[in-house]
Amino acid sequence: MTGDYRQRLKRRLPGARDRQAMDRMVSLQKQLQKDLAGLRRQLRGNEDIHVVVEDAQFELLAKLVFGHGQTVLGRDRLWILWQAVRNTATLGGAAAEVGTYRGGSAYFIAGAFVAQLGYEVPVEVIDTFEGHPEDKLSEHDGAVHHKSKTFTQTSYERVRDYLSAFELVTVHAGEFTVVAPNLPERNYGFVHVDVDLYEAMLDCLRYFGPRLLPGGVIVLDDYGSKHAGGVRKAAEEYLAEADGFQSWHPHTKQLVLVRRG
Repeated sequence: MTGDYRQRLKRRLPGARDRQAMDRMVSLQKQLQKDLAGLRRQLRGNEDIHVVVEDAQFELLAKLVFGHGQTVLGRDRLWILWQAVRNTATLGGAAAEVGTYRGGSAYFIAGAFVAQLGYEVPVEVIDTFEGHPEDKLSEHDGAVHHKSKTFTQTSYERVRDYLSAFELVTVHAGEFTVVAPNLPERNYGFVHVDVDLYEAMLDCLRYFGPRLLPGGVIVLDDYGSKHAGGVRKAAEEYLAEADGFQSWHPHTKQLVLVRRG
């Protein structure tokens, strides 16, 4: 996304294997930029160019992130994140992701803002990097999928370094209610919550909901998943207690909450 992308990667990826990965990432990024420029030239004069180019930007950014191998989200869920960023980019608020795992979706979100605006917005990225907190597991959460050792194949340092390609992304390690008091007090335009658990989801909604700008969006991951029944329960409880939200269910195992103006 920025001109000194290769230099930043060099500083944080010293191993031979990592250098090879860096070369592949940089090569792919250059090819995607070249492809997009070629598409713009081909479509010059086409009245639908803005729609086609926007779709191409999504495809290219998704291809880049998939090439990194740092996300478990599929193309359909990334498309929902892309649409949410597109609709909130001009609101002027910050963005956040709670539950980033290896950082791929956070990279996609930060990159989507750059694609839409031409510049970065502040993005707060929060994860325990140690799996699900045992004290947040409840009877509402799937017993098989949500064990405390799930999603531990990551680290704060690795994700921090991966996302350092973006100047305004800040990575925080810890359980959300511990991290939240230390976050800057600000308004948010877009929030992605992928915490899987009932209590953790409710904590996030109660924090970000009042701080969401009119027109802002919160995307809840794993909504409707049989392995994460607590997510639906948390969303239903929050919407029952909080006014001013529209909810959209795109059948991608996500729920989109939009703050009314």
